[in-house]
Amino acid sequence: MHVAIVGATGVIGRHVVPRLAEAGHSVLALGRAPEVPPGLLAVPGVTYARLDLLSESQVVAALDRSVDAVLHLATAIARPGMPTSWPVNDRIRREGTCHLVRACELHGITRYVQQSIAMLVPSNGDDWVDESCEVSTTPVTASAHDMEELVRASKLDWRIVRGGLLYGPGTGRESHWALLARQGRLHAGEAASRYASLVHVSDFAEALFAATMRELPGLVVNAVDDLPVRYGELFHAIRCAVGAVSPPTADAADAPVVASFRASNRRARETLGWRPLMRSYLSGLVPILAE
Repeated sequence: MHVAIVGATGVIGRHVVPRLAEAGHSVLALGRAPEVPPGLLAVPGVTYARLDLLSESQVVAALDRSVDAVLHLATAIARPGMPTSWPVNDRIRREGTCHLVRACELHGITRYVQQSIAMLVPSNGDDWVDESCEVSTTPVTASAHDMEELVRASKLDWRIVRGGLLYGPGTGRESHWALLARQGRLHAGEAASRYASLVHVSDFAEALFAATMRELPGLVVNAVDDLPVRYGELFHAIRCAVGAVSPPTADAADAPVVASFRASNRRARETLGWRPLMRSYLSGLVPILAE
């Protein structure tokens, strides 16, 4: 297949591009950088082009009928600890998705894969949630719901892959948590009993790859690890891993503010044949921090 990836230079895109290339597919990598990013130079079968997703004319011009599938992996979410421009991220989710869907329909490209977020479905207490549960949004996640609705309303052969809380190369999450732990600032506060469903960036990329390859139109799946964990337990494990034995201070600004989500990955396992290599924070996150 000839696959176009919007957001190819982002945290997820950098992992998905080589997976497609090593499977023998040609890749049109689309990103914001004016020149070919060094990481793409080493990947055979990849063509790079600059793209402003918020420009409908650029999006239409970037694609053509030679493209067999499009992956929308673009975001404007900064690394943890850095300011994120949420209005820009909202525009990418809403306007950018609208432009991309229209361009696909114009060029007759049907296969479309959308990256989304599993935290659209919050948990109540210890309840597990899955893709059939009702979405409940916040000001930060509302645009992700709107993005999904745009995709669902299209005429495309769409698949939506909802990721968990990402960590691993390029995310900066584990290094940020480790820094806070060493400073005595990593604590869960009132969020100690809330659940986080994590996923290693490599495992999430594998789920997106699997969704692209399979004939599963109209699919929504959670790509999360096997063991959601409470923030209190997670942060305790992180402090132990980095040797921060002193109890954290009560700086509420560093406590998690996201909703609790204890998401099941059963559908991804059954439909995609996907299994997270990093089954939980114990096998994925703790070894990284202990190095």
